[in-house]
Amino acid sequence: MPDAPRPPDAPVIPMNALCANATTLNLASGVVADIRGTTVNAGHETQSPTFGGAGGEDVFFKLTLTAPEIVYVDTFGSTIDTTVYLIQNDCNGSLVTGGGNDDSGCSGADAKASRFVATLQAGTYILAVDTARGASGNFTLRVSRSGVGCGTATPVSSGMTTNPESNCSGAGTSQLNPNPVSCVTNSAATGGERAFYLLTCPISGGRRLAADTCANQPASGGTDTVLYARNFTCVAADAGCNDDTASGQFCSSISNIALGASGGIHYMVADSYLDQSRCGTFQLRATVTP
Repeated sequence: MPDAPRPPDAPVIPMNALCANATTLNLASGVVADIRGTTVNAGHETQSPTFGGAGGEDVFFKLTLTAPEIVYVDTFGSTIDTTVYLIQNDCNGSLVTGGGNDDSGCSGADAKASRFVATLQAGTYILAVDTARGASGNFTLRVSRSGVGCGTATPVSSGMTTNPESNCSGAGTSQLNPNPVSCVTNSAATGGERAFYLLTCPISGGRRLAADTCANQPASGGTDTVLYARNFTCVAADAGCNDDTASGQFCSSISNIALGASGGIHYMVADSYLDQSRCGTFQLRATVTP
């Protein structure tokens, strides 16, 4: 007799297909992680809330913060239309305000990717990667934590000048180590600071940043700033740094700062030089070019 036909293999189900089995992200403060995964055969979790009507196959991750931080998430480079969102505490929690996105707002292949930035308090969060509007498939997930000391960073966009800000208070640059400020000795930038961030979309060849604190500052003297830029986290090594402009002003100016081609979050910190004796108000200007 001929052999009986072999039964089909059972589908491979992702280990984190259920929210209760969410994969723990052992992501330290100030670290960025790139994760590859799939929603194929994951099914749709019915216990947990969903964002914006998403209801496709989904998988889950767990993230715990011990202090306030900014968390950045994107799915650039994914082969599927994604929706990503955060749930407070556990699978029965509520959606985090501002902690979810369907379409990134970028163009081309990354238009259907997802991206959000959330300012979070200490606690545990569930991160869902959902399949929006149809087919499941493979995704690339980037998650970064700003690092303690940047949890109150202010969003800015290219071409804008901020309202007057003050660097007379803040966490202190020691909070933003282990990487010291590169354009002055670390002890020369220990005053208060104001942190800002902006977002970029992926682009072949990358983008460049120029920023300064010189708007409406006097021709000499003025508020004494040390301005530095850092990619993806607030405690990364400096991508650019400046103390005083060549004109003799105490304001700072950086230019031609490489932001990379992958898109992401980029921090700028206006620190006060030495101590609080020359702190004051300033305005940040930032411009991003292809």
